[in-house]
Amino acid sequence: MRKLILATLVGSLALTACSKPAEEATDAAVAAQEAANEAQVAAAAAPADATAQQAADVAQAAADTASNAAAEAQIAGDGTVAKQAEATAENAQDAAEAAADAANAAADGTVVTTVPVQTTTNN
Repeated sequence: MRKLILATLVGSLALTACSKPAEEATDAAVAAQEAANEAQVAAAAAPADATAQQAADVAQAAADTASNAAAEAQIAGDGTVAKQAEATAENAQDAAEAAADAANAAADGTVVTTVPVQTTTNN
């Protein structure tokens, strides 16, 4: 009985570990899309501001990248490919959030100093 419980626990932990990169990539994709939506709202508030519009476009492109990476992580399941896809999604989330900040700042007429975001790709 004890071995059965242990085997069940180990199996459960293995399933949790397998789904973790995909879950985290999906969470990053959702957060990236929220940032892109925020950037779109800021850009809509300043339709004549090209910087705000460009930042919103960058945020949406980053959100799309995060979404694609999350899909790749789901397909990969576990292992190196899933972890790389997760990292790509998280980097894209960071980029989308930075672009949303830039769109908000441009719409507000303030200056923003951006921090470079390192991105990775899964090609």
